[in-house]
Amino acid sequence: MEVDINFICQEYYEYLRRFIARRVASSDDAEDILQEVLIKIQNNLSTIKNESKIAAWVCQVARNQIIDFYRSHITTEVLDENIPGQIEEPENQNGEISICVRNMLGDLPAKYRQAILMTTYGGLTQQQVAQRLGISLSGAKSRVQRSRAMIKKMLNQCCKLEFDRVGNIIEYKQKGKVKYC
Repeated sequence: MEVDINFICQEYYEYLRRFIARRVASSDDAEDILQEVLIKIQNNLSTIKNESKIAAWVCQVARNQIIDFYRSHITTEVLDENIPGQIEEPENQNGEISICVRNMLGDLPAKYRQAILMTTYGGLTQQQVAQRLGISLSGAKSRVQRSRAMIKKMLNQCCKLEFDRVGNIIEYKQKGKVKYC
């Protein structure tokens, strides 16, 4: 059997359309992503070595395109609102440390940075993150928890924090030269 774009469209077009539409809020964005997926499939058909795995390959191309879509939107929508140079002067110690945390985000691996940005700064639930990234709920939860643990480790390496009884930072001291604060 010869695999070509016509075969892919016949077999997978409707499936891909529904798959993408369930993971993207806007129907226009879903249509754009679908077109990008079909272009990538057409450009990479020659890389298929095992024709029995076409379905899995097609789904992976779609997942990757959805992830790329959200990465570009997180970068332009969420990050632009939270660039440290655009943040007003903090009113308390929590505000000063939040600037440090925002600076630390750039050092997180991409998949963890993406998860924490989508939840903490983007306001999405972990279930929504899982759906949009095409991963399991436990996978999304793991990414968020790991990103929080990485940020906590970076904070502990750069600062000594003192908290009040409700968890607000009442005092912090930097440990030597600090990259983030």
